[in-house]
Amino acid sequence: AVLTVEPTVTAEEVTTADVEYLVTPEAQAIPLLPQLVSAFDMNDLDNELEIYDWQLFQEIAWDNRVCHDFRGVSWSVSPNLGTNCIFPKPNNYPFEQAVEAMFDMGILDDSFTAPLSPYNTYDHEVALYGGQLDNGHAVFDLFVGDVGETEFYWASVSLGVPGGYTLEDVYVDYGDSIETFLYSIIQINIDRRDG
Repeated sequence: AVLTVEPTVTAEEVTTADVEYLVTPEAQAIPLLPQLVSAFDMNDLDNELEIYDWQLFQEIAWDNRVCHDFRGVSWSVSPNLGTNCIFPKPNNYPFEQAVEAMFDMGILDDSFTAPLSPYNTYDHEVALYGGQLDNGHAVFDLFVGDVGETEFYWASVSLGVPGGYTLEDVYVDYGDSIETFLYSIIQINIDRRDG
């Protein structure tokens, strides 16, 4: 059975910071929806993180971004969260400014660890951040730019934190698997864009 999810957030709910971010006549996000990962894609990824039964629970379709938000199941009592978003951007918009806009929009805040050093090397510009959610989960956000001229990609995953672990401990022990999982999501976006 195919699950159809209607957008749960409307354009009227977009904040001023959102509206100011990269919304131009030539940069509209809605046509990018087919590039996002599905729950099937999430469940089909390499599962070194041991998160199962990913379910799509929200689709966002605004002029300035499209997103799929997921919930998954692991050993943690709280559900794991996953996000995949694509932002349109005007040509030659600097990657650093696009990442800075994530702070302006509240996607990242000052509690997030300064960019973590990626385990892998890429042909694209990447920035990886880690933070802590209110439920104790660690959350990791990977941003990728300079893929085409006009897209900026975001993938995020939250993980339960074993007792006594810090965010940094989680990244030291699982960082390569976290980064591989997140980049695999964005690679699906890129492959779909390139058709």
